[in-house]
Amino acid sequence: MKSVHWREGARRDLDDAAEWYAQQGGETLELRFVAAVESTVLMVRQHPVVGSTRHAGYVTDLPAPLRYFPIRPFESYLIYYIDLPEHIEVIRVWHAARGLDALLGDEESQPK
Repeated sequence: MKSVHWREGARRDLDDAAEWYAQQGGETLELRFVAAVESTVLMVRQHPVVGSTRHAGYVTDLPAPLRYFPIRPFESYLIYYIDLPEHIEVIRVWHAARGLDALLGDEESQPK
């Protein structure tokens, strides 16, 4: 099973979403969301090609096709990632309502 590397933008996304869920429904909801993210990432680690490449043509400067998979049961959130030979790189934890225009638009989303 491949290791997972998180880009800064993805870490920030996760923190922001978890904080929002904590404000909306308390610590229990926050922990459910974080557990759902962890479960989704584990599934992606076990089956890297499971994610859709539907948006891969939208971002062409990545070293591998961009994939995404919904975070269940929080399907409005998607894990965007790339499957590299050595590891899985989580690009963003993205709310679908934000659209694709800003997906890779900040420095924290770029590789270091």
